[in-house]
Formats: sequence, structure tokens, C-alpha cells
Amino acid sequence: MFKKTTISFLTMIALLFLSSNSFAQNVEVSSGGPVTSYATIGAAFTAINTGAFTGAITVNIVGNTTELASASLDSSGNGTGSNYTSVTVQPSGGASRTITGAFVGHLINLNGADNVTIDGLNTGGNTLTISNTALGVSSAIRFILDAKNNTATNCTITGSTVNANAGVIFFSTGSATGNDNNIISNNNISAAGLNLPQNCIFSSGSNSAVDNSGNSVTGNNISDFFNASGVSNGMLISGNNSNWTISNNKIFQSAGRTYTNGNTHNGISISSGSGYTIIGNTVGYAASGGTGTYTMLGTSTTRFIGINISAGTTPAASSIQGNTVTAISLNTLSGATGSNGVLCGINIIGGTNANVGNITPNIIGGSSGTGLLTAVPTSNQGTIVGINSSSTATVVIQNNVIGGLTSSSSNAALGGGLIGINCSGAAASITISGNTIGNSTAENMRGGTSAFTTASSVVTGISLPSPPIIANISNNTIQNLVSYGTGNAGFVRGISTSSATGSTVVYTFTGNIITNLSTNSTLLTIPNGFASVNGIILSIGTASTVSDNTIFNLSNTNTGTGAYYVAGVTLSFGTNASVKRNIIYNLANASTSTIIPPVAAGILVRSGTTSDTIANNMITLGAGQTTNTSFIGIMCNNGQVPNPTNLIYNNTVYISGTASSGALPSMGFYRGDFGVTAITMTTIVKNNVFDNARTGGTGKHYAIANNYGATASSIGWIAGNSENNVLNSASSSTVGYWTTDQSFAGWKDITYCDYSSITAIPITYTDAATGNLRFNMGVTPTQLESGGTTLASVTTDIDGFARPKPAPVNGGGTYPDFGASESDMVPIDLNGPAISYGLIIPGIVAANRTLTGFATIVDNSNVNVAPGTRPRVYYKKSTDANAFAGNTSGDNGWKWVEASNAANPFNFTIDYTKIFGGSVSASNVIQYFVVAQDLSPAANVSSNPSSGFLGTSVAAITSAPTPNSYSVVSTFPSVVYLGSGAGVPNYSSFSGAAGLFNAINTNVINSDVTVIVQNNTVELGTIS
Repeated sequence: MFKKTTISFLTMIALLFLSSNSFAQNVEVSSGGPVTSYATIGAAFTAINTGAFTGAITVNIVGNTTELASASLDSSGNGTGSNYTSVTVQPSGGASRTITGAFVGHLINLNGADNVTIDGLNTGGNTLTISNTALGVSSAIRFILDAKNNTATNCTITGSTVNANAGVIFFSTGSATGNDNNIISNNNISAAGLNLPQNCIFSSGSNSAVDNSGNSVTGNNISDFFNASGVSNGMLISGNNSNWTISNNKIFQSAGRTYTNGNTHNGISISSGSGYTIIGNTVGYAASGGTGTYTMLGTSTTRFIGINISAGTTPAASSIQGNTVTAISLNTLSGATGSNGVLCGINIIGGTNANVGNITPNIIGGSSGTGLLTAVPTSNQGTIVGINSSSTATVVIQNNVIGGLTSSSSNAALGGGLIGINCSGAAASITISGNTIGNSTAENMRGGTSAFTTASSVVTGISLPSPPIIANISNNTIQNLVSYGTGNAGFVRGISTSSATGSTVVYTFTGNIITNLSTNSTLLTIPNGFASVNGIILSIGTASTVSDNTIFNLSNTNTGTGAYYVAGVTLSFGTNASVKRNIIYNLANASTSTIIPPVAAGILVRSGTTSDTIANNMITLGAGQTTNTSFIGIMCNNGQVPNPTNLIYNNTVYISGTASSGALPSMGFYRGDFGVTAITMTTIVKNNVFDNARTGGTGKHYAIANNYGATASSIGWIAGNSENNVLNSASSSTVGYWTTDQSFAGWKDITYCDYSSITAIPITYTDAATGNLRFNMGVTPTQLESGGTTLASVTTDIDGFARPKPAPVNGGGTYPDFGASESDMVPIDLNGPAISYGLIIPGIVAANRTLTGFATIVDNSNVNVAPGTRPRVYYKKSTDANAFAGNTSGDNGWKWVEASNAANPFNFTIDYTKIFGGSVSASNVIQYFVVAQDLSPAANVSSNPSSGFLGTSVAAITSAPTPNSYSVVSTFPSVVYLGSGAGVPNYSSFSGAAGLFNAINTNVINSDVTVIVQNNTVELGTIS
């Protein structure tokens, strides 16, 4: 009996213990009255739903709860009896509290509930963890059926949902308005145990009219979201959302993640709506304190985006400000090169209107250091992108800092790829301004690895592969970019547009600083103008402008024998483009090619439509490089069609340094491509300074050149197209190149240009080492002052001063100065007038030859037109003596006639009765030249042609120049005969050397000509 009693007593104790545990009171609820206790928060919510509590309700968690089903709170006044104004859920008792569940579903379900605050407090020992460890479509907290004005704050919220359409915190569908104006703040949102959630926060509304809007996610630590085979997101704001604020969150991975399938993962991803504010978030690191690296591993085609937004255009633009994406490393099989590449800081897609950094800069990588964002692709040129916009709407990308980005494979045969800012969509308007791309650390924006990569790496500061409608790229700093890889397709570029043709986009590239760009690429050709190094390349567009940029320290460091190109600014295919007021200096090219020249060009024109204007630029090249390179200030290469008219106005080019060896030339201005076929596009060159002081080697150093290595063509370079230039060369015998080396006099005579230009002019620059080629002549008199001519299209200088510069102190300012900058200098006139005219064609036997409107003669000191000192034409038979004996028919030598008027254009009548012997006859050759003098104190005199001319006035000539000439011919008969027969004159063919066409070309026709064909002819097409 005793034994049985003992057993019964122990059994009762056990049952009492089990009963006590099963009905522990972990939740206390009150609304100003008595406190009621419940075992679970689910039971407490059920009581609230039935109206057991009203008004402002407090739910204290005084013990840990295990929920077996959703703790669902309905909206107040929904018809089931609930009637509350607010509900506050918080821990109590000064200890850590947990609400846990392990079921597929939603642990806390705010089912239309409003004004609910779940506050973990984090004070006085109170903390709150809400954790659902179930997989599948599960969450720790769900908002559904128009849950509004709720807050979850200061909690640890964890989950393990493995579903693309769910999250640890889940904003679901609405019924009338959507789940709006909820706040998720200051929480740790992460994984429940070893099973990592696919999304930490997920939102998907019902439709665009019933969307989830006005929600705020701020100050949270969001970590350890992952799916090896599916897309994972720290935060996924999916369909039917708008106007969220996402701020000051830290999104990181506490351990490396290995992916098995190729997907794009995101820190923050938004794919609907508009009007988002994304501010102050940090994506990266391995801990919330900013230590360690967010590491992604595996051999799949994994890609990652820090902030990924596809939103709409109305009613408001989205604002992305003050975010940081850094300390991320990605191993990937992907070789994605376009759009967001393999690793991207901020990605703007779809029809998103967005302002990115215009209020507070976003930091992609960092303002110093290297390797802050690293891609290790195992496919060629897997590209890391700072900011990408493929939006078709209006996008502003402003004031952001992008630095410390690296894309380099562990396989030397695979190149790296890097883009600072990528405009990969045809935006209605794109503004990229005030950004810093590349931080202050050397080579911090790197594709490939030095002395390792043998493939082609491609690196660009700002890339615009998809033409927008309007593009304003201004005041950006692009620096310390390097492309390592000895392949023949690699490059580094500061700003680059598409190679497409026909675009009407208007590009404005202004005020940018581009410096320290380097590559060791072996890219040889310049298709569409794309070289191994381009500071800025404008390859399309209409009426686009490249202005006020500073471009310096660009280099190709490859010492191979390829003809590599380095170019400051390049134009190709655009229509009516202009390059104005840029400063370009210190371009280098280490190629050792001795056959086809490697080139370092300040401005390169590859092709274009209508016309290109290149004006008021300062270009400094050559200093510090002793190896053999063709330095060219302005190169009109025009190796592709179509070709524009090139207007080269008021530029200052200074080439210096000494070549230690080699035979390559250098040029201040060059029309040509070093080919054997002459380049013939129209070129007008005025008011420039081409100052080539380079010496050394066996190569020649020219101020100006036309088709080096080829027989020059005057097509597109006619008389008067080049005038009022300073043509300085270190050697007087190589001032110019036109089929061969030309002295200054030879250049003028062979080109019929530059009669108003000057040479051998001493110039002192303000600071050539930094590209400042403003004149610093002090009070030393100089021909640089007012030496130019007035150009309607160039009314100001590089600094915006009017041409000529007003209010001079030193006596200048009567005409524009040479070069890019107007200066206040003391003028001096040491040159005679500029004389230009068309060559005289053959004329008939007569007593005189009238030349009406024949010569245009100008001088800054004005032309002397007083009788006796007016411009003159000197003339004689080619058989007469080369002497100045007198002006009568009895004197054997030069005769002269004075202009019959006193203003341009000047008229002359050549009097054949003065020629020695008193007349001319058919077949006589008449030689001639024109002279004029000015009104300066020195009374400068000049001649056209000029080679060999000596004289002190128009009336005191001691040596004639090598003259021009024309023939005296008979009047062509009115009837001629073709083919064998009796008629005379008779010609055997039309086009033979002695045929009819040659006779017409070398005689004068005064009436209609009848050609009678007497017999058959054989035409060889020799003469046309």
C-alpha cells in the first residue's frame, strides 16, 4: 500500500510540472486596466482581436515564447471585436526575450493591423529576438491587407526562408491601399541558425493602385542572406511598390558565400514604382563595424549589384544619396562587359528617373586605397562597374566618388574590365557631373595585373555606349586609371562615346579633369578613332562640344614596336563638333617602332560630317620623353569617311624635349595619316601658334605639315586657307613639310598660304610644364600682339576675354592675338603685308593684261596705298634679264605697274609695251610677282612669291623672288578638225598629249568652237 501511494505521488508531481510548463505566462497584456497573462503572443493577439483589450494596448514579453502558429493581429474595428488605437510589443523584466517559431508561415502576422510598435528596447538588459527557423514561404514578420503605420525597431529578426518571393520581413499584398507607412528600424535582420534566408526583406504589392508605399527601412544591420543556386537579396522591393525610404542600413556577409549557379545577387534591389529615397546605406564588409570583406566564391557566372533600382518616371524621381558600396570581393565565371558588368556599385535600369549623389556623394570603393571592390573573373574582361545607368528617362549622376576598383583574373590569358560610370541606356537626358572617378592612390582603378596579364584589359572612366538624347558630362575628375595587358585590343579611356554612326545626340563634355591614364596595350589601329589611350573620344553626335577640359599624363608604356596611338581628344563621325578651350599636356608613348610612327597627339580628328571647329586649345607635348615618338599637336588624320572641313583656329601648340635617337618626325599641326595616299579634306588654319622646339634624333621637327611621306595635295588646302599663324621650328629648314622639307619662304611659295604668318618668334610661356601656354612676354615688344585676323566664329579666348582684349595697358589690342590666349603685350610689326591672289592664267597677244579684283593685301599696320608706294606687280619675259634696270621698253629686266585703286581687292593693268622690246607674242612666258609695303615705322615690305626676295620698299628691290608665270597664247580658232584629213588645224585625238583638249587647256577661247570630226580616233584618256 505504501509503495503504490509513493508512485502515485511522484506521478502527480510530474503531471503538475508538465502542466505548469505548458501554461507558463510569458506575455502580459494591458490597456490601462488589469494585466492579463498569456502563454504566447499568438494568444495575446487573439484576445486583442476579440476586443478583450481596447485603446492603447501594451504587450510585454516577460518570457520566451514558442509559437506553433502565426501570431496574427487584425486591424482595429474590422468586425471581429478588435478596437484599439495602438499596440506596443516590447520585452520586459530586464532580460533577453525571444519569440520563436519553426513552421512554414509567418511568425508575426500584421493582418491589416495599424499603429503597432514592436520595440526590442535594447535598454536595461531588455532585448527581443523574433525568429522563424522554417524554410519555404516563411517570415518572422509579415505585413498584409493594408497594414499601416507600424514599426519594428531595436529587435533581432531572423529567418531561414528559402523562397525567391518571401523574406525574413515580408510586405505582402493589400486590399484597398496597400501596406503603407511602416517603419523597420535599428534591427539586426539575419539568418536563423545555419539556414540562410534568400531575402532578408521582401515586398510585393497587389497592383499599381494598391501598392506598398511610404515604408521606411532605416538603421538596420542586414546580413547573411544567401542562396547557392537562386537570386538572393539583402532587400528586394519587388512589384507594386513606391516611395520607400531606405536609409543608413548596413548590408554585409559575415562569411564567404559559395555560389553554384549563375545569378545576379543584390544588396538592395527595387523593381517597381517611383519616388524612392535611398540614403546613407553601406553595402559590403563582413561585419556591421566595417571590418572584413564581403566575399563571394564559386565557379559559376555569379554577378553582384550593391544598389539595383528599376523604378518609374512619375510622380517623383528616386534619390540615391550618401551610400557606400565597398569591401566586396567576387570570384566569377562571368565575362559580362556591358551594362552592370559582373560587379556593380549602383545600377539604374528601366525607365527610372533618378538623382544619384547630387545632394550627398555616394562612395563606390573609397576615396583612397586599392582593391576596395575586386572582381576575379575566369572569363575574359569580366567588368567591374562603379555606377551604371541603362535608364531611358532622366538621370543625374553627380558628386559621387568611385575609387579602388580592380578587375583582374588569376589567368594571365584573361583580361580585366572596368568602367567608372556607364551610360548603357538611351536616356532622355543624362547628366554626369562633379564625380571623382579614381581616387588619389596611384593605379587604384585597375584592369589586369602588371607584368602578368597577356590578354587585353579594357578600362574606361565614363562610358556612353548607348547614345542618349541629351548628355551633359561636366566637371568630373577621372584619374589613376590603368589597363594592364599586352593584348592587341586593350585600352584605357577617360570619357568614351559609342562607335555608332548617325546619332543626333548633343553631347557636352566640359570642365573635366582627366589625368594619369596608362596602358601597356598593343592596340595598333585607330578604328573609329578608338586608340590604345584616349582622354576623350567623341565618336557621334550633332553640334556636340568638348570644352574647358584639362587632360594630362596619358601614356602607353609598352616598349614594343607597334604603332600605338595616345590621344588627348579624338573626334570621329560626329556632325559639327567643336573642341574648344581645352588644356592638354604630357602625353607619352613608349613604343619603339621605327617604321610606322607611334603617335602622341593632343587632338586627333579621325572623321566627321560637315565641319569640326578646333579653337582656343593649349597643347604641350614632348617634354621629358627622349624616346622616338611622333608628337603631334593637332592631327587631322581623317582616315575614315565621311570627312569634315577642319577649322583650326587660335590654338597654341608647344612641342619640346630632345629625342635621343630615331628618325620619327614631330609636328605642331599635321594633315595626314602617315600613309602613301594624300589626305585631302578641307583644312582652314588661322591664328594658331605652332611652336615646335623639339630637337635630336634624325627625325625632322615641323611646325606644320601636309601628308608626310606622301606627295602633298592642294585639294582642300588652297591659297589662303592657312594664314596668320606662328610657325616656329627648331630648324629654319623644317618649318613645314609639303612633299619635302620646307623653309618658311618655301612653305609660303608652295602652299600659297601663310603670307601673313610669322616664324622664328621668341615665346615665353607662363608655365609650360603644367600646360599653361599663356604668353608671359612682359614689356618686350613682340609680334605675338595683335598678329591674328578677325574670325567671326572666335570672338573670345580660352579665358573668355574678348578678341582683341579690351583696355590694353601695353599698347596692344588692335587685332586678335595669335594662339589660345589674349594677352596685353607691347606690339611690334616686323612683317610686310600679307599678299594673296589667284594665279594668272594664259592670255592672248595684246597690248596689256587687265587684272581686276586681283590681289587681297592686308597688314595690321595697314597697307601703304599712297601713289608711288602702292602695291605693285613686277613682270618680264622669262628670257629677259633678272635685273631692275628701268621701267621702259628699252630696259632689259623687270617692269612694274602700280595698283590703280587704293583698297582691297587691288586692280592692276600689265602694260606689255613696257616689256623689253615693246611687245609680246604667242609662246612668250611672262614671269611676275606682287609686292606691297605697310605703314609701320619700319615700312616693312613683302612679296608673293617670297622665296629669294630682298627689298626695302616697293620701289627698291635688290633681289627678285622665284616668280610665278603664265603664257601668252594665240586666240583659239573658231573651227578645228579631228582625225586624219585635209582640215586645219587638225588634231589626232581628243585626249592625247597633242590632242584637242590639251590645245584648249593651253590657249584662250574667245568664241564658240566648232569641232569637225573627219575620221576615227583612238582615245587614251591622257588629257581631260
